Amino acid sequence: MPAKFAIGLLLLAVGFLVMAGAAVLVASGNKVLPTWLIATYLFHSLGNLIAGLAAGRLTSEDPTKMPLLFLVMVGAATLVGLVVLGLTKPIKRLMVGVE
Repeated sequence: MPAKFAIGLLLLAVGFLVMAGAAVLVASGNKVLPTWLIATYLFHSLGNLIAGLAAGRLTSEDPTKMPLLFLVMVGAATLVGLVVLGLTKPIKRLMVGVE
């Protein structure tokens, strides 16, 4: 079960990496296709607390900040996912009897 959680966090990071790529294009004045958003939905559903808090800092007046915002989310989700993945065995020992 902890490994599934870690994998979920890593997929969350991939989804934000996709959004960072789209944000780079938007920040440079290009239009992007909705497939960028669809790809993000394949990796995670938007609406989690961290994404909501981070998106609250996002304004349409300054699209140049979007790539960095999404890359920060990539880094945070990757870091936590890797930590949880590394702690899978100790967490499993603590979960004896949990199904």
